[in-house]
This record gives sequence, C-alpha cells and structure tokens, in this order.
Amino acid sequence: MFKIKISKSLITYVSIFAFLVLIYSLIFNYLMHTYESKDYAFITAIYWVIVSMTTVGYGEIIFQSHIGQIFTVIVILSGVVMIFGYLFPLVVTPQLEKTLRRELPSRVPGDFKNHIIICGYNQLVETLIVDLMMTGYLSLSLMRTNILSII
Repeated sequence: MFKIKISKSLITYVSIFAFLVLIYSLIFNYLMHTYESKDYAFITAIYWVIVSMTTVGYGEIIFQSHIGQIFTVIVILSGVVMIFGYLFPLVVTPQLEKTLRRELPSRVPGDFKNHIIICGYNQLVETLIVDLMMTGYLSLSLMRTNILSII
C-alpha cells in the first residue's frame, strides 16, 4: 500500500533519544525522591525530561537541590546536542539536500520556441542575462522549476 522509507540514521536518532528519555526519567524520579522528597509518576518524569530536552521548560516542576539543578543542566544541554548536533545533520540536512538536488529537466515543453533556458544562477549568468537583454531579448520569466526563460 504505502512505502515508507526510514533511514538508518533516523532509527538511530530515535533509539538514542528514547534511551536518553528513559534513563533521564529514571534519574529524575530518583533525584526527586532522594533529594527533594517528592514522588512523581513515571509519565510525569518523561514529560519533564522531554520538556527540558527540547528547552521548552515550563517551570512547574523544578529542582531545589544543587544535584538536581546540575542534572537539569545536563538534560538541557544533551537535548540541545540531540536536536542541533544529531537531528539536523543526520535527518534534516540529508533530506534538504535530497530536495535541493532534484534532477534538472532534460527537455523543454513543446510550445517553447525561440527561448534560451538558463539553469543555475551566479555572477556569470547575471552578466549573460544583462547582455541578452541589451541585444533585444526583452522578456524574462522565472518559472516554477527555477528555470529562467528568456524570450
């Protein structure tokens, strides 16, 4: 029916993230019970860890002890590393590069007559466009596929 391609890097990322959430949730419960004399449900611990790792930090559950505050800093920093150090380079950037590397068209539509098609853009292309406009090619149109068509 549907083919979903999940990359190994995404599976690795999700696995590491889930493992950290699990470990941090256990540590959260231990520290809260031992140093803060508070008991929270495990789902609350997971909630606190995810809120802290994503740096949302609502602040309704906080540590008063120094060890708890140090733990909070570790959770926040590891969340930043997970998002910006792993998620973007391993998951987001490859997907973005794949999208940007789309194959250039090899054919033009049949109704294109007397056109010059320029694929890409840099200083040389800009100079070429100005020269072509000065020699009588007056109409420029930027098409949906990022192909510049000069009529």
